[in-house]
Amino acid sequence: MAEARKLGEDAMKKVRKPEYDLNSLGFQTMCNTIALSTVAKFEYVPDINILKKLYAKNAGIPFKDITSPELWETKATDAERAGIKAEGEKLQKEEDKKNWNDQATKGDASETGLIKFVQPLFLKAENKHEAFFTEGIEAYRAKYPVL
Repeated sequence: MAEARKLGEDAMKKVRKPEYDLNSLGFQTMCNTIALSTVAKFEYVPDINILKKLYAKNAGIPFKDITSPELWETKATDAERAGIKAEGEKLQKEEDKKNWNDQATKGDASETGLIKFVQPLFLKAENKHEAFFTEGIEAYRAKYPVL
């Protein structure tokens, strides 16, 4: 096992760091096109059952006493709704703390890969080049909506 780990570390040392010409108009156009033409997005949607379990645990309520999914729309109490909303907000804050490459996305795998490739170029913290928008892909899409 230690030998396999060592082989993996050695292989990683041999991988060249990607080098991109940020001044290349073609590269900039490609990144902008990816940002505007893909429908994948950074979005975290926690599973309702996870939220219910967290709420039940924190409220000291047995999970079986939480309103069932089929009755949720009509029978859930205000306390349940508020508690689950609060749990969702906590999980969202934790998600927001993650690095962009670890954040959840919504979309197919290839488009997710594309937006995760260009996202650092669209973030002020990681990009020092003036040719790229620096508030993230979603803000870029909002500024330049595709008709």
